[in-house]
Amino acid sequence: MQCQGAAAAQGIHYTERSRPRPPLPPKDNLTISSAFHDLQQLDVNYGALDYAFLSPIFDSISKAGYQAAFDLDHLTTCIAACNIPLVALGGITAANIPHVKRLGFSGAAVLGSVWSSRDPVVACTELLTACASP
Repeated sequence: MQCQGAAAAQGIHYTERSRPRPPLPPKDNLTISSAFHDLQQLDVNYGALDYAFLSPIFDSISKAGYQAAFDLDHLTTCIAACNIPLVALGGITAANIPHVKRLGFSGAAVLGSVWSSRDPVVACTELLTACASP
């Protein structure tokens, strides 16, 4: 936690490997997130977890061979039953943002569709437009 004070961090993100065993204790008004790759892990009460990333929802754009890991029809039910907000990650593009919304995710995180774009500004604009659409 020394680093947190020096860097003025506002949160802590635990990777799947670095996440402590539940329940996670509160961390002095810091936002706490973690990454998940298995729906069964979301059934556990993680305590102070504010939100979580779930991936890969679609085939990854930035990680070759990293394939979608979920049955999208079953995912809606799981998301609705989850007690923390879930952010979709993996293969997110402007074209599939409407699907992410229909599934019930609280948000989407994007890497590959911007990094691999010929024009990252256009890619970001398209993503923002898709997010703002009803």
